[in-house]
Amino acid sequence: TIPGTNHGRVRFITQPVYIVDATGHLTPSSRIVPTPPSLASVLRELVIGPTDIEVSTGYSSALPKNLVILQAKVRRGVGYIAVADPLSGLPQRQEALAIGQLVFTAYDVGATKGIEITVAGVAQPSLLPNGTTKVLVTVKDYQSLLNH
Repeated sequence: TIPGTNHGRVRFITQPVYIVDATGHLTPSSRIVPTPPSLASVLRELVIGPTDIEVSTGYSSALPKNLVILQAKVRRGVGYIAVADPLSGLPQRQEALAIGQLVFTAYDVGATKGIEITVAGVAQPSLLPNGTTKVLVTVKDYQSLLNH
């Protein structure tokens, strides 16, 4: 229950976020978020990055430390993620991993048809692992980055 409310309650669930493992592949890690999980609340956990224990075992995040997610919503199976600055300034491998982290994390919150990243209202082409770009990217595009 929430102190200071009239029996207000918040329930939490475990939700996967995708981080980079010691081999440089994406792997799910559990985070606790309020239920029902929203794309914004789960991405907030993703942006925080790996826990101290995960870092000590070689896990990391390809997302920039200063990443600001302005808005994140799922509409008709597509995740729309508005960020303050484009990810295109990152080194190529890091950029593809960062977008992969967003794609897989968003998929588990209902963005089953993919994600679109925008900066200042403009859809950004997302870098795929094969070096090409697309505006709407899906988990299929980033399958090669998963740790199988």
